[in-house]
Amino acid sequence: MTSLTKNKNIISRGFSVIEVILAAAIFMLFSTASVVVILHGFNTNRLGAEETIANQFAAEGIEAVKSIKNQAYTNLVNSAGTGVIKVAGLEVWAFSGANNTLIHNSTDNYTRVIKVDSVNLDGSGNIVATGGTNDPDTKKITSTVNWNFNSARPESVVLTTYLSDWRKAIAAAGGP
Repeated sequence: MTSLTKNKNIISRGFSVIEVILAAAIFMLFSTASVVVILHGFNTNRLGAEETIANQFAAEGIEAVKSIKNQAYTNLVNSAGTGVIKVAGLEVWAFSGANNTLIHNSTDNYTRVIKVDSVNLDGSGNIVATGGTNDPDTKKITSTVNWNFNSARPESVVLTTYLSDWRKAIAAAGGP
């Protein structure tokens, strides 16, 4: 009888196979979750940095178009998509006719496209997408930057503004 009692004590001191498998499964679950959270954090951080670069590149396009408008409002000609360049020697911006590319590294080059559109106004002077009458003194400027976060995930940033010919004289009501 003593040997039977001794064997029970020996068996109850260790872990059973079920307990070991359960502990390993819980460890794997927490380990996998930790790795996923860390990798997601790295991707989010990288995307934030790349969006910052894209926003700055798009904003530069808007500012370049403002500079072109300040040279002469008539320079703002409607376009389906163009780029801007700094004219050598003159230190002024001009439309280039081709999209701009900011080479960041071998995998995620940024491409900027500037689009100039006419603006239509309704009877109350509000901007409308369709209908209304053309306002020759206002242009819609859209600066779009595209890049590839990875080969399967293209990203883009779009900035839009409206520019007007504020130097043009305003005719007084009932005036000449």
